[in-house]
Amino acid sequence: MRQKLNQGEYSNAADALLRWIKAKGGMKLQGLVRRRTLERSLFLSEIATAAVIISSA
Repeated sequence: MRQKLNQGEYSNAADALLRWIKAKGGMKLQGLVRRRTLERSLFLSEIATAAVIISSA
């Protein structure tokens, strides 16, 4: 994910968030699926994009 961010591939970095949805033992948790989906949406939102632009200036 860090590599994608460093390369400016924000959409691919956001997609990488969806990889972390499993608990120990490899069981997919529906709560983590919901959380990561919301985190991805926030990351791709205009507010998050503006924060990245400001912090890199």
